[in-house]
Amino acid sequence: NNNRIYLFYCLVPGPYTGKVYIGSVSGNTVNFDMDKTFSGTSQNDSVSLVSPVLDITNNRIIVSTSGISPNLALRAIVGTVSGSSISFGTPYIWASWETVTNTATFDSNSNKVVLAYKRYVSGVGYYGELVVGSVSGDTVNFGSPQTFHSTNPGLWPESLLFNPNNNRIYLFYCLVPGPYTG
Repeated sequence: NNNRIYLFYCLVPGPYTGKVYIGSVSGNTVNFDMDKTFSGTSQNDSVSLVSPVLDITNNRIIVSTSGISPNLALRAIVGTVSGSSISFGTPYIWASWETVTNTATFDSNSNKVVLAYKRYVSGVGYYGELVVGSVSGDTVNFGSPQTFHSTNPGLWPESLLFNPNNNRIYLFYCLVPGPYTG
């Protein structure tokens, strides 16, 4: 509602700090006027992959991140938007298993976050899982993961998209290793 653009990124090499640039559109240009750190101030909360979603109804941005080795756990951070600024809650680990990638979307019809990720299961390989979460204050309460792909070759979730017109979520992913079928 505030006509702002939020560009999330990670600074590399370590400690892999998660940051967001906040900008506004003016004509054909984007003016970035604020830079804020949301995670990665220490090795314990470093991030490697960032997947933000916007909850426009409640003026929140929910950020899902994967950690860096040796702690590849999934984390969540909730940011509250107020005017042209954003304040973040404390990043917290909600899944301690090894993940390699994640992507998220926001279901505006049910006010839920949906997250897809690639989970490594020792001795088995990579599973594709989905999980649904409800935002409460500055935390996200996730339900039980659902497996959508459990055979090798592994997969790489690329993008989730929610269509409010038909209340459907679309998951785009690639099978790996090559030929990387989408």
